Amino acid sequence: YMNLHVWEKKSGCPDMSARNKVRCPQAQWHAVVCGLLLAVCLGACNLNRPIDIELPPYQPELVVECYLQPGAPYLLVLTESSSYFDPARLTFIQDAEVVIEHKGIRQSLEPTYLPFPDNVPELQILKPIVGEQLFFYASAQLVPEDYESEFSLEIRTADGRSLQATTFIPPPVVMEEIEWKFDEQDSLAFVITRIQDDPDKANFYRRVLHKNSLANNPEQDFSVSDELLNGQKIPFGTGYDYKRGDTLIFSLYHITEAYYHFLETRDAAITANLSPFAQPAVVRSNIAGGIGIFTGFSLDRQEVIIE
Repeated sequence: YMNLHVWEKKSGCPDMSARNKVRCPQAQWHAVVCGLLLAVCLGACNLNRPIDIELPPYQPELVVECYLQPGAPYLLVLTESSSYFDPARLTFIQDAEVVIEHKGIRQSLEPTYLPFPDNVPELQILKPIVGEQLFFYASAQLVPEDYESEFSLEIRTADGRSLQATTFIPPPVVMEEIEWKFDEQDSLAFVITRIQDDPDKANFYRRVLHKNSLANNPEQDFSVSDELLNGQKIPFGTGYDYKRGDTLIFSLYHITEAYYHFLETRDAAITANLSPFAQPAVVRSNIAGGIGIFTGFSLDRQEVIIE
């Protein structure tokens, strides 16, 4: 009792009856210390437990890319998709029958090989993915300048798989205006181009801008619809990024709606693949029996030198 009495006097705690109702400061401090020690002990423990997840076997799909441009030869790339965990390498399908039909005329595309271009340094990063040879299906016949009739695609592989798709070629749209203006307090200029949109139908465009050479990475590359500016002049602009003497190459593609959605969802899928916080995306395709794109486009390309 004497020890307890002395402790109470030194610590300043109230009497026993009061201490049962109100915790003294020392008791609170002891509780905090004990809580911290418990947290440290729990943190030091290994609370991770590995979990094995068995993924279902991946079923490869045929992948098609074929772009029809009037005056250019028929070209088509046929590959097979691979699992996310497989090595990054293209698997070319080299034993398929590929036919494109237009106005009742069936054009067969033949297997074609080209050695990988070792003299282009910018492409060497792709060699481990592509391999020693580029493979595609091609025809010496040129794509006709027909903006009204439909083109159909049929592919059949040696193992019995088949693909079908249809498309058309939108008519050319010309860039009517290209102008630039310098910042009054700087030596750099912005550039703006304008096109006249057809009000009688939905239109889709892809605008690409290169500086000095088409071999360089594009300064801009995006696709748009005329949903907000139907029938009006549509502007495409840049920032104040260009000085006198710069050569700018503008490419305007009039594209199909299928190709527009393919580009938009492809870019979204690339973004999702690079970030765990991005919204998952599925690439929209117009290939029945596989994935990819079969489409036509028309191109207007103009080059200017900033003066």
